[in-house]
Amino acid sequence: MLDFVRKHATSWIIKVALFFIVIVFIFWGGYAYQARRKSHLARVGDTFITWKDYNRAYEHLVEAYRRQLKDNFSEDVIKKYDLKHKALEFLIEQVVLLQKARELGIKVSSAELQETIMSFPAFQTNGAFDPRRYRFVLMQNKLTPEAFEYQLRQSLILQKLENFVKRQAVVPEDEIVDYVRALKREKKFDYVLFKTADFENSVELSEDSLRKYYESHKDAYKEPESRQIAYVVFPLEAFEKDVHVSEQELKDYYNDHYNEYNVEKKVHARHILFRVPVGASNEEVKKIRKKAEGVLQKARAGEDFVALAKKYSEGPSAKNGGDLGWFSEKDMVPEFSRAVFSLKPGEISDLVRSDYGFHIVKVEEVKPGYHKPFEEVKEEIRKKIVEQKARDIAFEKARDFVDVAFASRDVVKAADVKGYKVKLPDNWFHRSDSVPGISESQKLMDAIFSLPEKGITDVIETKEGFVVAQVRAVRPERKLSFEEAKGKVEKDFRKSEAEALAKKRAELLLDLARKEGSLKKAAELQNMELKESQPISRMKMDFSLGVFGDALDEMLMLSDRNPFPEHPINSFLGFVVCQWKETVEPTNEAITAEVKRLKPMIQAQLAQQYWEGWKKIQRQRADVEILQKI
Repeated sequence: MLDFVRKHATSWIIKVALFFIVIVFIFWGGYAYQARRKSHLARVGDTFITWKDYNRAYEHLVEAYRRQLKDNFSEDVIKKYDLKHKALEFLIEQVVLLQKARELGIKVSSAELQETIMSFPAFQTNGAFDPRRYRFVLMQNKLTPEAFEYQLRQSLILQKLENFVKRQAVVPEDEIVDYVRALKREKKFDYVLFKTADFENSVELSEDSLRKYYESHKDAYKEPESRQIAYVVFPLEAFEKDVHVSEQELKDYYNDHYNEYNVEKKVHARHILFRVPVGASNEEVKKIRKKAEGVLQKARAGEDFVALAKKYSEGPSAKNGGDLGWFSEKDMVPEFSRAVFSLKPGEISDLVRSDYGFHIVKVEEVKPGYHKPFEEVKEEIRKKIVEQKARDIAFEKARDFVDVAFASRDVVKAADVKGYKVKLPDNWFHRSDSVPGISESQKLMDAIFSLPEKGITDVIETKEGFVVAQVRAVRPERKLSFEEAKGKVEKDFRKSEAEALAKKRAELLLDLARKEGSLKKAAELQNMELKESQPISRMKMDFSLGVFGDALDEMLMLSDRNPFPEHPINSFLGFVVCQWKETVEPTNEAITAEVKRLKPMIQAQLAQQYWEGWKKIQRQRADVEILQKI
């Protein structure tokens, strides 16, 4: 088991499990200690933030942005988002919150701390806390139990503080009703869509215009940083031939994983679905139920179920005669499964109500559940054990190799000494590129791009095995010349000019529509195609318009008093000129149903806003002194 832990201790599985705690360690590591001889950057009450704290926070913030933006990351990003000051403000906020929690008497007991640690899957073996695994995983992540537990306690204190503050946020019922009414209120519009793509052929290109565009957008034309690498792969298949698995090992594995070989009961069924819209009134529900009952009578009278499903079902399986294929009990919603799995082949259910509507179900076939015998799964188990043992061997070989590589500071020399084949591709890799023979290339590239020239990675786990790599050379980011970027410049220029043309035509039509008091009349005068939108709300969009977000909000503000927008509405397709046509208010029944559904989400959103505002107030009130400039 220790080999398994060692093998996976630096894998993504463990790192994800520890992420929230490790991030605490990164940002809070030690600044609560007041007696320090190191230089101080800032003071928050009686706590000092050191340069060491700040540098660590800043490096991790930059790395987070680098991973997110990939090839789009540059020094300009650091300046644009002011990451230097953002890192310091984050540290200050954490200290302020911890001090506020202390004021409020918020604490975490040793029992709570222990319970939390024991609940982490990363520290468990077969579902139970494993002290050896706990210490080993921490060691692999360069943490001592004392430091980890201190930081975890701080993290839990902040969680308690956040929960305490959020509980103060209460949403009045009438505000929720007003909010839901606004969400469900539907409007229709007359509109003309000016697609940018339709204007691209009208754009005139010249060498001079392209060069001018390039000069004003130089920063957009860059070749990102690239690297040459050397790497050695330790594939599992190369070590599988050395693995021997005894009969007893196979039986032990089978017994230890006995429940994994249970095969669930499965049913092959068809259904006829009668959809019930969200928020449907009682009258609507009764009407749909009556229709479903009529079809149920036909099915039970012997009419062909497939034909009935094709004719009446409102589900996606209707065209296939309602065929749902084979499924297990957990594959369907509970109320549906309870009805279906109580039927025998050939039987037809009563009406089944689910969130989708009413169902009539007919069971075609049933496969009983059973337990797979050892002989049936023996070879499957052998393959798993062989792979596990081969992975252990491969890891040991890779770990031994990386020690030699670090000692010689050269992967190629280490490969020569150990007798391994080293791969030396001639091409330059960008961060987002794939590496031949590595299915999880991004993991390798992230490690490579975190190192300086000649830097060597740790052992990196992949699906196929393990890999160790070295940075052979680094080619910094550089700006492309006009000649190098000309193809991209032409494409960007054409799109930019087409957008300008589309916007100008849209503005002219909107001005004419206002003058005539009618978009329909203006469109006729301009010989343009006028369309009518589907009913639109904040919960129901017309995707043919391509209008979302703030642009959609702007459109939904239009009414009989203000039927035209101030300017053409932005669409991801181009620009929309529209005129309000009709408003449809939601029914009280629909609002009531939606309030019930959305209330928890609205409460959560308000609580989060309340928490963010509360944090800002505490920061403003805090005794903060910046001792040195960043």
